[in-house]
Amino acid sequence: MHLKSKPKFPIAISDSPTNLRTTKADFQIYYNAMQRREFTQIVDFGIAPKARGYRPMPKLTTGFTFIELLVVVAIVGILASVVLAAMSDAREKAYKSRTALELNQLFTALALYASNNNGDYPADVPRGLPNGIEQYLAGSHWPDAPWPSSVYDWDNWSETQLAGNPKSQVYQISVRFCDINGNNCRFPNEPWVNSDWDENSAVYYCISGPCRSHSSKEMNHPGYCMGGVCP
Repeated sequence: MHLKSKPKFPIAISDSPTNLRTTKADFQIYYNAMQRREFTQIVDFGIAPKARGYRPMPKLTTGFTFIELLVVVAIVGILASVVLAAMSDAREKAYKSRTALELNQLFTALALYASNNNGDYPADVPRGLPNGIEQYLAGSHWPDAPWPSSVYDWDNWSETQLAGNPKSQVYQISVRFCDINGNNCRFPNEPWVNSDWDENSAVYYCISGPCRSHSSKEMNHPGYCMGGVCP
């Protein structure tokens, strides 16, 4: 059996019959193809390869180059930052939505309490919620507020307790973000929070009166009214 004088490349032939015969022209074609590296496996012509100038082809390796790895790492980093930013925004929106819902629940509970107590609201409670309203509330997480390390605070301030004007009775539900000593503050990541916020700043739901962040501060002290009768 003779090989065709114009084989198609690249080819790979192995386990050739021992009686395979070739002409010098055939061998020259394959030898030239081998020199151009157009096939990966030497053809067995029954001739010692070394006698014909055979050189084994180097093995091809596959994998990523260092530059390719850097590109992949950079792309993954960009995608991760985008995802984390989106998750952070979604988390803040969830905190705000849940706070608005719970403030309305607290207002309803306090209104029911007042309705059953001759129209009187509970006394002021520093950094907590008053006793007696739990029967009107569902859940057991109170007084913890949705934002991390924040708590609800029932404010019942008389006009004599207020700084500045106007002066009249205040009923409001606040969310405090610092500990009892005014330290370790963790404010929301919201556009209405700025560098002027301090330990007296708060988010609040105004039931009545000239509501504010704290009784010791003016009405324009940094804070955020989230519902009710906002001043």
